[in-house]
Amino acid sequence: MFMSDKSGNLYFQNATWDDAPHLDEKTKEELLASIPPWQHEMRSRGLPVLGQGQVYPVSESTIMCDPIEIPAHWPKLCAIDIGVTHDTAAVWTAIDPETDTIYVYDCYHSPDGVPSTHAMAINARGKHIPVILPHDADNTERGSGRTVASYYQDAGINVMYETFHNPMQSDGKKNNYVEPGIMQIIQRMKTGRLKVFRTCFRFFEEMRRYHRKDGKIVKKFDDTMDAARYSIMSTLANRGISDNAGAAGFNTAYDDNWDTFNTNY
Repeated sequence: MFMSDKSGNLYFQNATWDDAPHLDEKTKEELLASIPPWQHEMRSRGLPVLGQGQVYPVSESTIMCDPIEIPAHWPKLCAIDIGVTHDTAAVWTAIDPETDTIYVYDCYHSPDGVPSTHAMAINARGKHIPVILPHDADNTERGSGRTVASYYQDAGINVMYETFHNPMQSDGKKNNYVEPGIMQIIQRMKTGRLKVFRTCFRFFEEMRRYHRKDGKIVKKFDDTMDAARYSIMSTLANRGISDNAGAAGFNTAYDDNWDTFNTNY
């Protein structure tokens, strides 16, 4: 496929239908009305979309917004998709408590797998912001007996004791299932309760290629998508804290048992 060609012999030129003078505004509206929403960006702006169907079948314009200054009382958090055989990604979210709107306001992506390298970028966004790691970050290595989470803690990152989990269910149980998070995000996208800063280029780049094949999500080029899901669902689980709380000396949204953390990690 031309998008994965790395020979350097191909040239890709993006073109939108604004470059087609024979299409007037009425014709554009009629064309948009005749195709599924998830194809709007592909048809109107020439943005490539892979697979049998996008995981998030919404137009980018529906969720994209200009950057705003995050109020000091809005809870924030960061979630990381740790890379071992793939890249590492981190996504920052904040929630407006009054409108129940979540904002994806920053992204980080790196092929480097060293926690100390990531720590510089993550801490620069606010050392008090809680950082959520994926559920397998507390697995113990065979050789050293340490966890991946412990390396991130040693690097000075404000890692939370509990790794990622979806908001607690009514029966008090926690899980890290993927599809409930996907559905929650789609619902928020379609109802205007999830916005993404237009400066989060990597988010939109991956979103365009985040697709299913035979009903299953294709696990390629999805590091930021996973980190975004962790961050959004953790925000809904009330795991973020505000800058005001950080200025008061807090660095966690709840009473983590740090003695247990230090013992286990």
